[in-house]
Amino acid sequence: MDELHASDRLAQQSAVTGLIPLIDVLLVVLTFLMWMSVSPGGPPQPQQSQARKAAPDPTLPLQVVALSQTGRWFFNGTPTAYEAITSRLRADSGQPRAPRVLFLPSDGLEMETVSESYRALRATAGDRVRLRMPSEDSQP
Repeated sequence: MDELHASDRLAQQSAVTGLIPLIDVLLVVLTFLMWMSVSPGGPPQPQQSQARKAAPDPTLPLQVVALSQTGRWFFNGTPTAYEAITSRLRADSGQPRAPRVLFLPSDGLEMETVSESYRALRATAGDRVRLRMPSEDSQP
């Protein structure tokens, strides 16, 4: 009977001995998680409001630049050469209350063309340019 109790004690000791490394690992993980929750997340990040420029003032006049499916450019509804549009946008950028610019690409244009045109307009007129896809007009 002593042998039976000795084997039970040995089994209990090996079970406890097997749990000690697991408990140690869990304590280290919990300590790390608690430290991460209270420590600062690295170098200070600029606030979003400072990093992002404010949206253009809605009281400013609106200029509409459109690109048709055939590649023709329109400025406020009038067919206009792209170079004339960019020079006008550059000239307006120097004004203290520069107008907002809405870029309306045609529905049938490839996304690459829309993206390149939008980037070019943003490079010319900056943050004043907003993109409105034709499918957005049908949404409430």
